[in-house]
Amino acid sequence: MSDYILERSEKVSAGTVAKEFATLRHALQLAVEWELLTVNPAQGAKLPKQSEGRTRYLSPTEFKSALEAAPDWMRGPMALAAFTGMRRGEILGLRWKDVDLDGKRAYLTETKNGALPVLTLNQLAAQVLQSLSMGGPSQLVFPDVDAARLSVYARRVFASVGIADASFHSLRHTAASWLVMEGVDLYAVGRILGDKTPRMTQRYAHLSPGFMVAAVNKLDGVFAGILPEPKQTRGEMDGGRVPLR
Repeated sequence: MSDYILERSEKVSAGTVAKEFATLRHALQLAVEWELLTVNPAQGAKLPKQSEGRTRYLSPTEFKSALEAAPDWMRGPMALAAFTGMRRGEILGLRWKDVDLDGKRAYLTETKNGALPVLTLNQLAAQVLQSLSMGGPSQLVFPDVDAARLSVYARRVFASVGIADASFHSLRHTAASWLVMEGVDLYAVGRILGDKTPRMTQRYAHLSPGFMVAAVNKLDGVFAGILPEPKQTRGEMDGGRVPLR
């Protein structure tokens, strides 16, 4: 197994190796259950370390260009992804019974981490949903959009307007990145995105150094006046002149 992992790691990314290996491990586990093998040779194998994940995000100008270049059937899913940070599966699994436009909420019944969060819709997201033809309660909001086709066409649209290395998932990063740069703290961003762990949201921390400075500086106000006044140095008593010796 180590030879296989090493060979594949030289040709594809660590993430691709992990996905392929997961499929292989599952197949071998079935072979064990069917008594074709006595042990699973993939169990306990050490995989190459994966990066924290791509954080390619779009500027508002880039997103506007991509949205204008996209065919009509793509614009709704693209806009919702950028305006809410929803995952592709969450968007395409959304049914009209899950949408409360009056209360500006969407109930996400299909999430990556198994949670059932309630997503607060901003005005732009609500506007996107209001522009669609509403179907019956059990009907999908985007009934004719195929997930794989959406991903393929998203890359084509981005490439057509000169946006390199972007995918449909980049729109989720776009929402998160701009929330952070607008001063929203990482905990709130994680709750909005439905991230399972804080580590998943931490990838955006570098976008808000000013926010972190402002956060720690709040302690200056809390503890103001506690420290004693600093003593004057010899240089200060001499009018700022510090003797060389």
